[in-house]
Amino acid sequence: MKRQQRIASPCTNLCSTGGGGADEQGTLSRTPKLHAIEEEIRQLTARRDAVLSAGATQVKKDRQLRIILPLRDDSLPTAPSDTAEPTPAAANTTDGNNTAAPTSGNSNVTAASEEDSAAVRALVMRRWRRLVAEQRATESEGFMTEGARRLERLRAERVYPFIVVRVALPDGLTLQFRASVRETIEDLHKVIREVLVSRRMSSAALSFDLHLPLCRDVLRPSATLEEARISPPAARLMLKWRRPDDVARIMASGRGGKHGYLNERGKRLLKSAGRGQ
Repeated sequence: MKRQQRIASPCTNLCSTGGGGADEQGTLSRTPKLHAIEEEIRQLTARRDAVLSAGATQVKKDRQLRIILPLRDDSLPTAPSDTAEPTPAAANTTDGNNTAAPTSGNSNVTAASEEDSAAVRALVMRRWRRLVAEQRATESEGFMTEGARRLERLRAERVYPFIVVRVALPDGLTLQFRASVRETIEDLHKVIREVLVSRRMSSAALSFDLHLPLCRDVLRPSATLEEARISPPAARLMLKWRRPDDVARIMASGRGGKHGYLNERGKRLLKSAGRGQ
């Protein structure tokens, strides 16, 4: 019994002094850093909530609802007709085979196409860089605590008070309005219905779904904009009629012409868009 007590006694002393002291010292050394992380997270979260709350208030006061007309054909550069007299530069560059130099109109169209291609390439590269950054951040998360990962996300996040949403309609019109990040897809449906006719026979025919460009998956009405990956500062959505044949009959029988699905408010917005061009 005495031998067992002599063996157990050092273990008891070690656990009561060395282990406890190490834990106590470790806790004291980690507490200031953890406290600083938690405090910064609290401040950033409070700042984010304040910005989003202010944006939601602005959106409720004024959606800034407007209609944007499609690009008109007469606004595009056109090549001169065959009967037009050639310019001196074109006459000098005409060879024996009666081949004229490219006109300025064609060069403008080519330049516009090149600008569009450059914009698409820039958009693809920007999305690729973002995906690479997200992948690298995911790989490095294994070496960070949950609090540190959350703090990094809050630091990198750019908070906007609202999102400028543009909804492309099937006939070429675009409906633009402001929405809060905390709203749902159903809230966007309600805003769109504000410019649609609400007659008993038309309301069912004018049912629609929303989806993202280049994606046919319908956005769930109960999902928030964050869950639907609709992020600020701006987003573009596509509207698809559920019963396009009924919509065509409504437009054919109504007095509004090809935009017969619009109600009085929608027609006023359409008229204002025409005056703005």
